[in-house]
Amino acid sequence: MLKFSFLTAGLWLSITTLAYSAESVGFREAKLDQDTARSLHVAFWYPTEDGANAVTIGENRVFQGTSAVKEALPRRRHPSSGGSLA
Repeated sequence: MLKFSFLTAGLWLSITTLAYSAESVGFREAKLDQDTARSLHVAFWYPTEDGANAVTIGENRVFQGTSAVKEALPRRRHPSSGGSLA
């Protein structure tokens, strides 16, 4: 019975994780202090409602890339502002 409980909990956790991570992800790159010798390259990852034109980011011979929408508009509600996730 204990094995069944752990199996059920693990299955439920994996399904909810996949469902939550299925939303579209936006991606932007920027350089800070471009005029100096030590400019900083930053990347912003954020939730978006725009699902069109997703591209693979960060893929090379060693790492598997991930799908994101470049220059997408951010989602209007953010969990940190007290809004709901839906």
